[in-house]
Amino acid sequence: MAVLVLIPGALIPAEPQPAVSIRIYNKSSFSQHDMDRSFHEVEVIYRSAGIKALVRNCPLPDSCDDEFGINEVGVRLISGLSPSSPRELAVAFVARGGKLSTIYAGAVVEAADRSGVKTGCVLSYTIAHEVAHLLGLSHSSAGVMCAHWADPDYRAMNEGRIFFSRAEAAAMRSKIANVDKPLLDRSAH
Repeated sequence: MAVLVLIPGALIPAEPQPAVSIRIYNKSSFSQHDMDRSFHEVEVIYRSAGIKALVRNCPLPDSCDDEFGINEVGVRLISGLSPSSPRELAVAFVARGGKLSTIYAGAVVEAADRSGVKTGCVLSYTIAHEVAHLLGLSHSSAGVMCAHWADPDYRAMNEGRIFFSRAEAAAMRSKIANVDKPLLDRSAH
């Protein structure tokens, strides 16, 4: 039987963790506090799925003009509501390997106000949900990938009780792991 001896201060090598880089293009009126909270929460949500999320803030039009990497997606935050459905929080463009999603700030704020949850919390789960679509996931009946969140879902988000299912997490890790090139860590808040 092998015995593991921990030596204070020693580094234990960890399994490499699949990573996804998320470019955030902010054209909305979200506060810096809400943005900071959402960036941190997205990282926590993905960490619970065994994935490292590298959130990259792209505040200016030319601040992130390099080509998308293999495991890199974009999320555009815009003011207002969806032109097709006012309660729709976001839409992901996944046809033909799309890498961009749009989140409607007005709908996120309304959902947060209606459910009594902080805006940054709703924003973080919406970002996580949309990125998962860009990684190939479809809607489910519960959790992060639920098609239509209700007030109890929003309150559970606020308490950190909504996750990806094990199958969803495994599917995303597999998709990320099945690429030829490693992801560059270009994250910046």
